[in-house]
Amino acid sequence: LAGRPQTHEVNVVAASSQIIILSVNTTPLIEEGQIVSIVSFGHDITDREKAERELERRNRELAAHNAITATVSQSLDMTRVLNNTLEKTLQVMQLGGEAKGGIFLVNERAGELHLAALRGLPPEFIERETAVKLDKCLCGQVVRTGEIIDTTRVDPWQGRPGWVEPHGHLIVPLKSKGHVLGVMFLYLPAAHRTTDQEMQLLTAIGNQIGVGIENAQLYERLEAQARNLELLYDLGRRFSASLEPQEVLSQVVHRCAQVFETNVCLVHLIEDGQLVVRASHYSDDIERAQAEALPLARSLPVDAGLIAQVIATGDMAQSVRADLASVAPLDNMGYLQSHEWLLVPLRVKGRVFGILTLIARRERRRFSGHDTTVAQEIANQAAD
Repeated sequence: LAGRPQTHEVNVVAASSQIIILSVNTTPLIEEGQIVSIVSFGHDITDREKAERELERRNRELAAHNAITATVSQSLDMTRVLNNTLEKTLQVMQLGGEAKGGIFLVNERAGELHLAALRGLPPEFIERETAVKLDKCLCGQVVRTGEIIDTTRVDPWQGRPGWVEPHGHLIVPLKSKGHVLGVMFLYLPAAHRTTDQEMQLLTAIGNQIGVGIENAQLYERLEAQARNLELLYDLGRRFSASLEPQEVLSQVVHRCAQVFETNVCLVHLIEDGQLVVRASHYSDDIERAQAEALPLARSLPVDAGLIAQVIATGDMAQSVRADLASVAPLDNMGYLQSHEWLLVPLRVKGRVFGILTLIARRERRRFSGHDTTVAQEIANQAAD
């Protein structure tokens, strides 16, 4: 002792094994300048401490709610919303430098989860997990059930590129109006035990992010519809002003590449039993070199795989519904696996005379039902 009264807190274990928090006051008794004894007494402050800790926890939760709400409301840009809310959530979980996690969005047409945001995981993981089938992982289970999953487990990717050390795996549904639009997955330290309060908080955060996703998707759809209407008007005006077929085709591929944000846009015409490329647009030289390695970007016999089906039926074909091997004998299967594509028939009086092909990197573009409708309308305008 320093010769002065002191106050400190101690934890003691009661006979019932319950931990009790005591506030202990200690006072020295001094005679002739020397401490001859000390007197200590304490009182139980367990309830007060619990109340203070509960208040602190609720304040942290409220701050987290406010931070996520502010992040969601600040932007309608999907990428920004997802990255910022993921970052805020990892901060709430107080993981610091160990923070690892990401967000998948549901692609119902493809039956897949598509990686949309990531933090702290290696490039091998990103490459392997860009698109995951809904029936192949715990994240898909969360989509089906709408319930959060918390488990410490051996990761199924153990021993394969991209595997991370044993961890707690926490997967949160991102819901709006009861519909799961995506999932957020957090890799926690293996020793971490998620509390009921954390589970409740993350469920609430998941609902907030879900609303942000729905708003961003609605904005994207409205923006896409506006772009597509502008495209249809512009192409209609250009077509009516030109009688030169090659000029019309060049305008089609150029404007389609702009509005659909494609990496490759091609027009094939049927000539002497072959599909011959008559107009093309590439986003860059690298994309051109990769695409031109495919039979799809060269002259093709009209009876080649999926091409023959499009010509025979007059129906468009889309990557999410087609067997890649049926497109044509492929030189580079990996290219089409990493890209979305549409094959749109060009028709006159019910007869197919060519094909409009749109190809885009999956991380950049996913063709919606509205996109396919607009693409067919453009093909019809070009044919007229």
